[in-house]
Amino acid sequence: MYSLNLIKEKEKIKIIARTTIGANTANVSSSGFVSIHTLPVAFGYLKIIEKQQPKYVDKLTPHITKLLQKLIKDHTSAGVDYNPAFTEYIIECLTLLKYRIGQLTSDLRKQFMNNFLPCLIEKSHDITLVRAIIRLVYDWLKWRGDVQLVPSLKEKSQLLLKLLQCIDKSGRFHQQQTNDNDLTNSFLELILHVYQESNYRELCIKLEAAFILGLKSTNQQLRKQFFLILDKNLRKTLHDRLLFIFLSQNWEYLGQHYWIKQCLEVMS
Repeated sequence: MYSLNLIKEKEKIKIIARTTIGANTANVSSSGFVSIHTLPVAFGYLKIIEKQQPKYVDKLTPHITKLLQKLIKDHTSAGVDYNPAFTEYIIECLTLLKYRIGQLTSDLRKQFMNNFLPCLIEKSHDITLVRAIIRLVYDWLKWRGDVQLVPSLKEKSQLLLKLLQCIDKSGRFHQQQTNDNDLTNSFLELILHVYQESNYRELCIKLEAAFILGLKSTNQQLRKQFFLILDKNLRKTLHDRLLFIFLSQNWEYLGQHYWIKQCLEVMS
């Protein structure tokens, strides 16, 4: 009797989660649909289900993706007047889809990788959300399981370049940042991981501008680690290092920064 009741309870949870997500796919809006308030319940149920029957959540990926699309549209169109609650819902969707990329249809995958995430990176005014995307990409880069479950190297590369553009224009997050844990540091930790992994050499070529950004970081520990990587990849002779400084390296990536300081560090 106990096991039968437990099974019925699980099925009830599945139905509630499925119908709630499905309903919100059609009704979500910051203007005040009642169903939006049921999302925390739905996500709570989905977390319970995922621990015991992850394959059931797999079946809901189309609904979750459509819900995410509507949440993103509402979030980005609101500009600086975004609803903070929507940030939580978007992050919940991203978390559920993180290792289900390979299960999306071809069209949904293209939308997710080429539209949803770039749109958030470019238009969101919520630093918490952009940090969550940085963490998402970081988890993908560290993934050592089935490569079919995460984005391809090309897709990850495109996201990293989008994030770099976002960091260059991070002034829109200025009031939300702190000295100890700003958006740039989070991004540079991601870039540092790429350069420390030998299997991401192809990515390193495309991320030279991001690496140079690390050389001028205001975070002493981060800057030191970037210089250590640079030092290991340069010959030790004075002649070779001078050639690197004056002929090989493009210092334009430093923008208005006083690049002579970086050159002196290379020589030391």
